[in-house]
Amino acid sequence: MLSDGTIIEGNENVKPLISLQEASETIKQYKMENLFELAWEAYSKEWDHGYAWFDFKNGEIVSGHEHLIDPKHSYLILMKISEAEYLFEWDDYDEASDFEKFKDRLSLRDWCELKGIDHRERIRDGVLRDPQRWNEYHQLHSKLYTGLNDWYRKHNVTVQTEYSTQSSQANKKVRNGQLGESKEKDYFLRDFKTLTLYKKAVELEEIIDKLAESFPQEEKYRLTDQLIRCTTSIGANVAESNGGQYAGRERYHLGVAFSSANEVRYWVERAFRKTYIDQVTFERLDEMTQELRRIMGGMFKRLDGLKGESA
Repeated sequence: MLSDGTIIEGNENVKPLISLQEASETIKQYKMENLFELAWEAYSKEWDHGYAWFDFKNGEIVSGHEHLIDPKHSYLILMKISEAEYLFEWDDYDEASDFEKFKDRLSLRDWCELKGIDHRERIRDGVLRDPQRWNEYHQLHSKLYTGLNDWYRKHNVTVQTEYSTQSSQANKKVRNGQLGESKEKDYFLRDFKTLTLYKKAVELEEIIDKLAESFPQEEKYRLTDQLIRCTTSIGANVAESNGGQYAGRERYHLGVAFSSANEVRYWVERAFRKTYIDQVTFERLDEMTQELRRIMGGMFKRLDGLKGESA
């Protein structure tokens, strides 16, 4: 099992699609909660650990595991989660006292199965609300950037810290030649408020805001805040994805929005399981969220053909 900050070297010496500066900004802007979701996704495939890693070849942050490695690519591990590090979160005191009666005969996982408790999701809730874990991750950031810099230098990739006006104009001419003047104009003139995706994201956000007011007060720092946070993240990242200069940057923020939509589905389902919303409301919200994911899926296909270029 590999640790945070480890670099996995690929067997092909290929230059990445984005500069060191862009790679650093990509990692810097990615929230720890999103990294956790990616690492959790890999873990949830029944492996005992998972990673969120930066793919040097594509300039993307994705879910990772040894079984998912492309041997041609190199990766920087940004976050690792493993079963040994988890904190199980008790829902109430009675659960903890009940487990005490069985712990000599059953493991915690087996006890959860006996009681009909979702062991993985309880752990997930505990990790997300553990401030010590995030404090430790902040301290690791310097190690991540050191590894990133070392890899770019080792592979003789130009380290570009700022772009001169002359260089920007030259790059613009190249991009225009590859993509056509009309594409570039359309990109810079586009207003995110006119996008169907943005309008539907705001519609979902407004419904969630109203529903959240009826949730129990004890859920304020649990379900309520988490649901509102990931819902607003969709619209915010859709807006930000339309303010960059590269298709790679647009795809990055769209990816964050997509991950947030997945998280909305989880919290809505949890609200339904807790009987805070009825089945009709649950199905409506779930369908609205899946519609956002379908729209983003179509946008991903368009951006995959423009990766690394002005869109």
